[in-house]
Amino acid sequence: MSSREYTLNVDQQSNPFVHLTNNAIQKGDKSYGKFEEANMLSFGEASDALRQDDGFDVDFYDLCVEKIIPIIKLSMVSVR
Repeated sequence: MSSREYTLNVDQQSNPFVHLTNNAIQKGDKSYGKFEEANMLSFGEASDALRQDDGFDVDFYDLCVEKIIPIIKLSMVSVR
């Protein structure tokens, strides 16, 4: 997650703390952990946040584990 609220303002386009969610980058920001502890959410917390804030019914565990991982495995086999 990000330490800063996302924005498309021109003056923030080069701010890595707004646009890059890599934890190695984020932990260097003074606002690290402002929104979530250690800027991370569990699958359940992410699903709940989207459901509450935006009305999306998303199960991140199902999305990541049950759908994306088999695609990654298939991609790796195809490269091999």
